[in-house]
Amino acid sequence: MKATIKDIELDYEMFGEGTTILFLHGNALDKISMKHSYEPIFQTISGYRRIYVDLPGMGDSHSSLSINSTDDMLDILLAFIGQVIGHEDILLFGHSYGGYLSLGIMNKLQQRVKGAYLTCPVVIGQFDQRRVEQQVPIIEEEIHTDTSNSEYQDYLSMNIRINPKTWELYQQLIVPGVRRADHDFMDRIQREGQQYYRYALEEQLSLHHDTVLHVLLGKRDHVVGYQDQIDFFTKYPYSTTTILGNSGHNLFIDVAEDNHEWVTHFLNKVNQ
Repeated sequence: MKATIKDIELDYEMFGEGTTILFLHGNALDKISMKHSYEPIFQTISGYRRIYVDLPGMGDSHSSLSINSTDDMLDILLAFIGQVIGHEDILLFGHSYGGYLSLGIMNKLQQRVKGAYLTCPVVIGQFDQRRVEQQVPIIEEEIHTDTSNSEYQDYLSMNIRINPKTWELYQQLIVPGVRRADHDFMDRIQREGQQYYRYALEEQLSLHHDTVLHVLLGKRDHVVGYQDQIDFFTKYPYSTTTILGNSGHNLFIDVAEDNHEWVTHFLNKVNQ
């Protein structure tokens, strides 16, 4: 499906009926990474309309010279919500940069966002200001592949649990988005030391105190870390933070088998 927002055509997919959940993927990824991670879970959970959108310049969505910052990206997403979802209450599922955009949406819409399920969310836009961890892979099982393959090397540099299953998931969830992304566009967003990648008023981001939050963090996350997220989210009364010692930034691959339980717990908490 297509939605034209200003001068940009956004591609999205929609499934089911009920409470709307908007899924926002990470930087240089696409909706495939979220859809393949969460749709199997929602085959056994009813009552939710799931919307998976490709962010501008990623997947099948167009880039635009009118987008020069994360604030611009947020404006596009808020317009998308207004056009496609309307004025109803929503839930957000966001990973990494998608989590950062979720914070911006929650800051703007406040009471309309009843809950957010965030994995490894960015909370500090500029990398050199984050407290990040060391990425040390755990070789669980040998993988028989061309070790000179650049995508395989990227996998080794991002994932913690190294085994044939996570390598297969990496190829399914990460590689398609990376191949299709407009990297020149994303470089422009992150120009000048990422000062345009951060929200202009990042320090003033605030969420409604009744918003239900479940935040999953990798203790070996070398991209966003986990300590800054603890500082940010623990002040909210309905926030649950889970730190996973055997995971890094690609948490939904490292611990894919546990995701169903956490999603169910989050949704139950929202409904209560």
